[in-house]
Amino acid sequence: MMQADRPLIAVDVSKGKSHVQGFLSFGKPIGRPFVARHDKEGMGKIAALADRLLRESGAKPAVAFESTGAYSGPIRRAASEAGLAAYEVSPLESAKVRKSKVRPTKTDNLDCSTIAEVAYTRDVREPAAWAEQRRRLASLSRLRDEAMAEAVAKKNRYLARLEFVWPGFADAVDPFSPCALAAVGLLGHPDAALAMGARKLEARLRKAMRGKGPARFAPSAEEIVSYAEGAYSSVEVGAPEADALAIAAKSMSAALDRVSELDGMMAEASDGSTDVELLKTIDGVGGKLAASISAEIGDASRFANARKAVAFAGLDPAVMQSGKNDGLHLSITRKGNSRLRRSLYLAVTSMIRQRSQNRITAFVGRPKKGGLCHKAAVTAGARKLLLVIRSMLLNGAAFER
Repeated sequence: MMQADRPLIAVDVSKGKSHVQGFLSFGKPIGRPFVARHDKEGMGKIAALADRLLRESGAKPAVAFESTGAYSGPIRRAASEAGLAAYEVSPLESAKVRKSKVRPTKTDNLDCSTIAEVAYTRDVREPAAWAEQRRRLASLSRLRDEAMAEAVAKKNRYLARLEFVWPGFADAVDPFSPCALAAVGLLGHPDAALAMGARKLEARLRKAMRGKGPARFAPSAEEIVSYAEGAYSSVEVGAPEADALAIAAKSMSAALDRVSELDGMMAEASDGSTDVELLKTIDGVGGKLAASISAEIGDASRFANARKAVAFAGLDPAVMQSGKNDGLHLSITRKGNSRLRRSLYLAVTSMIRQRSQNRITAFVGRPKKGGLCHKAAVTAGARKLLLVIRSMLLNGAAFER
């Protein structure tokens, strides 16, 4: 909680605007709440209030606001640029304080007082030094998920059209290699490869892939021409299907480039993060997966106990008890963070695939021997791994096999 004599700016965040009120100390508001739109003029009003509080109290104010996802982004940024300590208040804590009143009332103006009371009286903490890094990692992780989902959709479309126009190409050459995608995007039809020849195709590929790093152009060009010599397409050169395939190949290549770009940005954003380095000590967890898990968990100390961490990931068992139904042996709730749940599942799957010998794989093996299906056993392993990770991050300890 904040010191009672510290000045504060309480912000009730909503879409596009916020209600703002200053406090010289606990229970001592300065002026009435006002509306600040989420634009430069509105953020200027908050900065002016901060200057006033500094002049009248002699201390730099903090900012407290409800954590409302994207809506609170402008307030968080304004506080950071002004060098003000920011406290994110849980909406549940605000609701508890409001309901504890003799006459519980909710208005936009009163919500500022409620948020201030939570900041002064409840256990809220100023974001740690790594908070902004975690936030950036989380944003990049979500963008990468979206880019990967888009790449998968384009992959299916590309493969379907490829088999129609370039039958058997996937058996001769890796269809997702940079050279193959560039060639299909340039040519559209295998007969065009024959007309161009290996040497000219190699030159075209070098030009098309300039700046994409080292690649084996000559062998790839020769392999493509060799395939084309025996290929018999379902359509002729210049057919609409061939043009559509060329577009699909270029789109697929761009999607893969975007995923690679985000991978690089995540690696850069996670540089220096002790949490990511600790997670990389886990069997089967590389840099990308470690960054994703760290981004979704955030500050592990915010989970008061293991049960809350499990609930956050949606790995807690569902309860449905009624009459003779004992409510046992049900699936997990799946109401938590799906990205974290998927990353943990992938980590356990990777351990099993690599035949790692550690406490997680041993734990997964026990329920499987008892007759539990593979998916349920791996899910149980993901829950176990989450508990281990929470302990690792809280204690700063590497993974123990």
